[in-house]
Amino acid sequence: MKSYFTDITVDDSGFIYGVDSTRGRVFVYDTDGSEMFIFGGNESRQGCFLSPCAIDTYGESVYVLDSENDSVTEFKYSDYGKAVKVALQSYIKGNYTESAELWNDVLKMNGTNRLAYIGIGKALYYQGNYTGAIKYFKLGHDKELESRTFMVLRKVLIRKYAAAAIILIVVAVITAVIVKRTVKKRRNHKNV
Repeated sequence: MKSYFTDITVDDSGFIYGVDSTRGRVFVYDTDGSEMFIFGGNESRQGCFLSPCAIDTYGESVYVLDSENDSVTEFKYSDYGKAVKVALQSYIKGNYTESAELWNDVLKMNGTNRLAYIGIGKALYYQGNYTGAIKYFKLGHDKELESRTFMVLRKVLIRKYAAAAIILIVVAVITAVIVKRTVKKRRNHKNV
């Protein structure tokens, strides 16, 4: 069954909310378009909808209009939802150290949250800790960010060690030439 978004809205923080009338669900995306949450469903119980047709936000609340029930349902963020949102906002503001700490708090509430692992990875990346970032991107199953970070790490390591490697190669070649000449001279002296 394919999703059909009947309405979308953006809150004051730039988070995107879309209501899917096919499955009666609400999708929440961060400012990068990464999926944060999904809630609701096609049922007649609390928190679900029969025919959601509109969505809007006001402050920290999300409102969904159900045309079948002629009702508006208000949702508020749970402590967990608030923790995810605050961690994302901290990262967006460029507070990478703070966001990594906040993402660790999210992981304490839900150790399987991919966004938290990726958020910590991004914070480490912008702090220059590429090895740590790769580890967290791997835990967050983000192959693209893991690969891009590995390429950056490789460039950094090449820049850092290229001069030393070239010097070692030159020294090794010079040493080999000197040793070869010395051995040749000794052989010539023995043959005379």
